Amino acid sequence: MNYTLRHTTRYHYSAPVTLCHSEARVLPRKTPHQHCGASELQISPTPQVQMERRDVFGNRVLYFAMEEVHQTLDVTVVTQLSTHPLSSYPPPQRRGNKSLSSLARTTVLTFNFTASTHRLFAVMMSWPPLPTAALPQAGQ
Repeated sequence: MNYTLRHTTRYHYSAPVTLCHSEARVLPRKTPHQHCGASELQISPTPQVQMERRDVFGNRVLYFAMEEVHQTLDVTVVTQLSTHPLSSYPPPQRRGNKSLSSLARTTVLTFNFTASTHRLFAVMMSWPPLPTAALPQAGQ
């Protein structure tokens, strides 16, 4: 599927702001099932300092600073994005299934956190719910 993502964050301050240091997490990242085109970013007023980094999870983080008086701040990003379906795993037969521990181990060993986490979540959500009697009761 192809998408055009557009996101705007708008701030209106109750009084003029003289200095602004901000981080924005609005830039999508490439994953095994998602390809991102170039992002078009508009910040108003124009920042004096702007740079991008990656956080520990691989997310794109934009740092920017404005050193002029302003009372509004607009951050808009437009990105072309295409997605591909995730491959599916067969549901486990019972809790403690070997496939779940194998999938968790693969997630840790390969550091392929995003795709493996989605698959792990899908496997976990396919389990039948625990009977209410098996859950701890309040005050126990």
